[in-house]
Amino acid sequence: MSSHDSQCDRFCRSRTDTPWWSIEIAPLKPFTPPHHCTRLESSRHPEDTHFAVHQPSFQDPSNHHVLAVQTAPRPQDSLEQTIASLTTSGSERWLGAKLLIADGCRPNVPPGWLHSFSLPPTSGSAKTFVKLLRHSLSIDPGLESLTIIQDDVFLCLNALDYISRMAMPPDITLLTWFTYPYDYAYPPSPAQQPHPSELALPVLACRPTRFFILGQAFTLPRRTVDSLLTCPHVAHDWPKTHGSDEMPAWALGDAPYATHFPNLAQHIAGGNSACLLTLGNPDRETPHSGKRTSPYFPGMEFDALSLIS
Repeated sequence: MSSHDSQCDRFCRSRTDTPWWSIEIAPLKPFTPPHHCTRLESSRHPEDTHFAVHQPSFQDPSNHHVLAVQTAPRPQDSLEQTIASLTTSGSERWLGAKLLIADGCRPNVPPGWLHSFSLPPTSGSAKTFVKLLRHSLSIDPGLESLTIIQDDVFLCLNALDYISRMAMPPDITLLTWFTYPYDYAYPPSPAQQPHPSELALPVLACRPTRFFILGQAFTLPRRTVDSLLTCPHVAHDWPKTHGSDEMPAWALGDAPYATHFPNLAQHIAGGNSACLLTLGNPDRETPHSGKRTSPYFPGMEFDALSLIS
């Protein structure tokens, strides 16, 4: 079994007391029975949906922290609104490179931003996400962190100033700035009744990455960027055209990710998914239903820097 296989396969089978590295198995392919997705197929235990609490810590901003916006044609263009929000949240004070990567369109590029465009037709969010990872490394080989914002979100006041100061905990795969109460998010349990949003804020709620599915706004440490690009299924033969949100779940499995409460990013409500413009989509993917907005977002006027004491 190759090192690539061991990295990708160890999360997608029943857990046993035998260490994963001692089990010899044939390589698994994603989205084929019975291992459709680690997020859905891994064995579940009652403690899986519990969360561990981390208290945030802060550091000086780094010029090796890349800020990237991923965009594609949508039924209603929301990129201009997102860029305006990034300005009020601190993009002009961002020390690292800023990258706008566009799939199947050529939007206006804000001053001071690098860009990468592809002409129509679109190639999908998955390939664009991998392209974004590689391009970020090419423009900053010394990359330490990568914050990715989709083109249909807005942020709190000074949110980027706050994000640039966040010290990434060494044991998490990514830090997401957005979530909403989808069905399996932090269900009540006898051991942990309070929801993360009810704790003393700010707080990081950590649980297995295979529960991660919302890629609207999140930060990756360099080690996770390298891990995603090392995974052969993510980097070369990912089967879902618009399945970029599921890539970390597949490649990183039980390693924990963190959600920041309060959420500093909000999703623009409405059926504005780029998937809706893809005709004859062979994946037969259904965009998430509902408004997909966060009840844990304190508002655009909330000063994120007030969370740092």
